[in-house]
Amino acid sequence: KEIVLNAASHCEKKEKSSRSCDALAEYLAKVGHSPAFRAKDGCVVFDRDAYHGKQVTPQHNLSSGLFCGDRNITYWNKDLEDPVLIHFRAGEKEFRMLTHYYLLLHFTDPAVDHY
Repeated sequence: KEIVLNAASHCEKKEKSSRSCDALAEYLAKVGHSPAFRAKDGCVVFDRDAYHGKQVTPQHNLSSGLFCGDRNITYWNKDLEDPVLIHFRAGEKEFRMLTHYYLLLHFTDPAVDHY
């Protein structure tokens, strides 16, 4: 517990450090929700209908498909928002999120997208 608290504001990439990032990552993975999301082959779409569990309109489905291309589409919904803590495992090579947000996030409502 002490290592996690020490690493909360700053962690070191040393396993035996009193501020180890590994201890913090393990704790976050244990207590939080860690979606298996990878930026290299996925995109996140914010759509009002999908969020409320409704069918996505054909127009929004088309715009999401054009934006995401061959990548897997994850519609942001209430289930993804339920966990108190969401931990993106960006420190793991397989789940790194090395991309610009505007290549990863798509908003089907132009008013929200342009805000």
